[in-house]
Parts: sequence; C-alpha cells; structure tokens
Amino acid sequence: MAEDFSADAAEFRCLVPFPDQSASFVHGFEAGMIWQRMVNGDPQIGGLDEIATHVENAAAFQKMADAQGYELELSDFGDGWIIATFIKRPRRFGVIEGGAA
Repeated sequence: MAEDFSADAAEFRCLVPFPDQSASFVHGFEAGMIWQRMVNGDPQIGGLDEIATHVENAAAFQKMADAQGYELELSDFGDGWIIATFIKRPRRFGVIEGGAA
C-alpha cells in the first residue's frame, strides 16, 4: 500500500509569497523570526527539531545571541544551510526588592 504524502506536501506550500525575493530580504525575514522568539524569552530556539537556516545569517545570529543573552551553536548542514541552536543564558544577577537599612 502506497503512503499518502498529501498532508506533508500541504504543510510545505507557500502561504504568503513575497514580491521581494532578494537574498537580503529572505535572510532578514529569517533572522527577524528568531529575534522575535528571543524577545519573547524562549529558553531554546532552533536545533535539530526545527528548520535549517541560511549560512549567510551566521554572523547576524551571533550578534543577536550576544545582544539577547543566548549561547549560540552552529552546525554546518551543507549546501548553504546551518542548524542554529540558541540557548538562553541563566541570569546570574537579579534585583532584590527592599529598602536601605
């Protein structure tokens, strides 16, 4: 019996075609999605359970990770793709409420 891949194929269809197909737009959109997750405070972003990203974003990803307090691990996936894994660094200092003694 043949498998039905129609549900899988539907998952990968283009929902919103962008008129600007330039590499800079695509890379910026990709980085923007990750930035929003950082702003939301996601403890882990990316990794093997998520989609690969463009190798051209590696330097931007490092700057983003530094700015938002994430450790970044990059793995070369080949053909211009990387697996980026962002792990939120634990907070080492905090503000303690209270007045002066």
